[in-house]
Amino acid sequence: WEVYTNQMFSLQKMQPCNQSKHLWQVAQNLMGLSDDPFVLKGKAYSFDETEFETMGISTVVSVYNSLVYLAYFMCDDINGADWALELYTKYTEEEMDPGTFINDSLRAHIAVLCYSAARKSKKKQYVSLARKCHKHVRTIGKKGNPNLTHMEKLLDAEFDALKGRKSEARRNYEAAITLAARKGIVSEQAIINERYGDFVFESLIDYNDTSYRYRHAVELYEEWGAAAKVQKLQKKLENLTVQR
Repeated sequence: WEVYTNQMFSLQKMQPCNQSKHLWQVAQNLMGLSDDPFVLKGKAYSFDETEFETMGISTVVSVYNSLVYLAYFMCDDINGADWALELYTKYTEEEMDPGTFINDSLRAHIAVLCYSAARKSKKKQYVSLARKCHKHVRTIGKKGNPNLTHMEKLLDAEFDALKGRKSEARRNYEAAITLAARKGIVSEQAIINERYGDFVFESLIDYNDTSYRYRHAVELYEEWGAAAKVQKLQKKLENLTVQR
């Protein structure tokens, strides 16, 4: 990271330089190399909202991208959804595209965060933004783009969960896990298993299946190198054991 960032800085390529710093800090958070894994602050980059006033649009969007990405993997759904709403309040999609790092994956992550946050808070603005981003992911899938098929199924599952369609949600969570596994995307397999476990516990009170999903997620997070996530899920498993 430091070599790449220094190279970009020496070439005055500030956008990739900044994006590298922001995302590397997300990685450090997930690896357990920050004081608080939920806060984008550490060796690579320390987030300060007051800096937005002096940043160009591409840098601002890059920071929001990293905040959303971190919230998605930390299951910090309401904070992540609020960051996403703030981003879409500041800028139109036309202003954010192209070249400002508002990409298809980010839209998918935003939709997951907003659906989940809506389930917890019933805030209508979350649902509106989630459906907008969900529609975008569906559209690129219909055009034949295979990169986000697992995310489309995860979004279907989150929407089903929001609507109380438990059987349909389970089928879509399982389909999302299968698709992510076929692609070898360890990080997405992990987070989908964790989110599926959360759904099973909150909606179905199934301790055995919840425990299975969490344990499988732990294995995947360990393979990915996300020590902070491993620690967080192990605490979830301990609490699950106490509640049984």
